[in-house]
Amino acid sequence: MKSRRIFTMILVFAVLIAGSILPGACAPAAPATPTVVPTQGPLDLVKAFETAFNQHDLEAAMGLMTEGVIYRWGGWGTSWGYDDTQTFLKNWFFGLNSEVHFTDCTPDAMQVTCKSVYVTNWGTAAGLSDGYHFDQSVFSFEDNKISKIEDGFDRTEESAQISNFSNAFWSWLYKNYPDEYEKYINDTIADGAGELYTKRTQEFAATLK
Repeated sequence: MKSRRIFTMILVFAVLIAGSILPGACAPAAPATPTVVPTQGPLDLVKAFETAFNQHDLEAAMGLMTEGVIYRWGGWGTSWGYDDTQTFLKNWFFGLNSEVHFTDCTPDAMQVTCKSVYVTNWGTAAGLSDGYHFDQSVFSFEDNKISKIEDGFDRTEESAQISNFSNAFWSWLYKNYPDEYEKYINDTIADGAGELYTKRTQEFAATLK
């Protein structure tokens, strides 16, 4: 009889302990708080690209683009993919302390169209206008990144001035430095091309004075 009473007490204690532990153990886990990934709107991406460009931050600029990005800069009418875009920016703009300014930007579906001015030191060194003017710099987007940039010349006097100067310069370069002409006309984004272009444009500009 005594052993039965002891067994009953043990059983009661076991039930009480289980009741205090199991509910917590069997309760469903609280749902994890989702990680909020900040997104940037199209206009924000354009502004971020302008800032990275003017700070000559190549890593930041390329980080804003998709791996399949296409960059068509109207100054030459040439299209580049991701790697060539990186080389182009490094050798022609960032390495030469150039700037870009996007204004009057208007969003339309998945595109943003701006006016823009590329202030280049090879242009200002030659005594030209404040830079290359474009009436349409069109940005396209994919997966919250820039997938395409297309610049189109405007018809301002400043752009015509630079275009005429550039055409005359390449003719002069062909006549006076044929080896350099052949090298860089075929690979305009090669390392050192920007520095050489600046040097030769200054030399050419001096002949016009």
